[in-house]
Amino acid sequence: MNKFILSICISIFIWLSSCTNNTNNDPTSFFISFDKAKEDFKIFRKIIETAHPSLNSYLTPGRSAFLFDSIDATLTKRITIRNFYNKLWFLVNSIGCSHTEISLPGFFYDTLYNRKLFFPVPVLLVGDRLLVNSDYDLPPGTEILSVNDIPASMILDSLILYNPVEGFRRKTQKYLASTDWGFQFFMKNGGVNKFSVKIKDTSGVRKSITLDAINLDELYSRERNRYYYDGMDVDYSLIINDSLKTATLRLTTFEFNSDNKQNAFESFLKNSFELLKARKEIKSLTIDLRENTGGSLYNCFLLNSYLANKPFNEYKEVFTRIEFVPYEEFLSSSFTGNDLEKINTRLKNDFERAGVKRYHLKDSLLESWTPQKFSFSKNVYIITNWNVNSAASYFTLLARTTGGAKIVGFETAGGSNSGNGFVTIKYSLPNTGIEFAFPYVKLLYTNGEPFTGKGLIPDYIVPDTYESFKKNEDRQKNYIIDSLVGKH
Repeated sequence: MNKFILSICISIFIWLSSCTNNTNNDPTSFFISFDKAKEDFKIFRKIIETAHPSLNSYLTPGRSAFLFDSIDATLTKRITIRNFYNKLWFLVNSIGCSHTEISLPGFFYDTLYNRKLFFPVPVLLVGDRLLVNSDYDLPPGTEILSVNDIPASMILDSLILYNPVEGFRRKTQKYLASTDWGFQFFMKNGGVNKFSVKIKDTSGVRKSITLDAINLDELYSRERNRYYYDGMDVDYSLIINDSLKTATLRLTTFEFNSDNKQNAFESFLKNSFELLKARKEIKSLTIDLRENTGGSLYNCFLLNSYLANKPFNEYKEVFTRIEFVPYEEFLSSSFTGNDLEKINTRLKNDFERAGVKRYHLKDSLLESWTPQKFSFSKNVYIITNWNVNSAASYFTLLARTTGGAKIVGFETAGGSNSGNGFVTIKYSLPNTGIEFAFPYVKLLYTNGEPFTGKGLIPDYIVPDTYESFKKNEDRQKNYIIDSLVGKH
């Protein structure tokens, strides 16, 4: 372990051990000296400015320099871990890369599991209303108006920084913030024993109540049992509705991290589309991508090859700003030597110089795909929500441009013009132990839409409503059945 990280770990554990009987102590309020914060910030800045492939995709060089300088100028005295963490997140959110992440050292999370510091009920933004999204403490559908005298809308605005999307700031980030409200509220405002909450109950009556804080372990347990949620326990499924003559393919990830899982997924796709080809009475296919944050780009292309009506290229262009992984001395311990070797080998063998600090993937390595033997050529509808990102968002774009699929739901977190991908590089700052990670390449999409800095906009924008939330109805799927399938 890096000697600086070891030192800070020992200091924090000594401090925490002095308050083990007080479950409400907040470890992120630990102070670091301004000179150590300055040093960590300088390291963070030079790594991002050297290696981040999207630093100036949505920020001009002058604007990015201004933001870094402005944050640096605020580091004039000792600072809490929380405030330093938040300053880094502000910069990450400004870059506009949904793959860049900041995380606390692991031992912070370990101690938070047993400290009652967190807002006790999961919530969800529906329209412009922040609703209780569980059966704990308050009935689902109860509207949260304010917490500790801060209006809910202002809190959501303040939590946007933890939810970067590909491109410019947009409402998608508020939906993302609402689904991770408990932890993000804590990181922005600090932990408290009790929350003063103003609500509007399900009968429309306004009330002021007090809620007791819970620990992180209980918070995550409650979030796993949310009332209104589009997740499921398996990675994929195919269901055929014989009466409607439609099929629904549900896919919650494109990432299968073993050969057996990858082979099983490929067999599932082959068998599913072979079945659909044989079932000639099936007139439409719905692909439900809600909660799919991406994964392997290969699987994005593979699935699209079962929908495309013409050949398509994997990318328009792939480029990076680095010739090799820089600043090895600050790489995270979780980023192994094998990871480093793989990236450096690919940078050396597969990329070539294309300008100052720009290297692009050789044209000979930009592969093309052709439609599969059992490709589905009838009506295809894809359901998206605010969590759809990376390979899932790119697949949706490809399916629309190469197969004529229609998109239903919400704007995606992923972009419609470009994104970042391949392997993520992970660094650790020596004084705070805070880690940050980002991909090393920028992807320009085949058939990408104009450069707007937005996500992929559905052909049919179908938001949830208070009524659909209360009844736990699937408004997007119902819209496809009632308004699209019935017309074809």
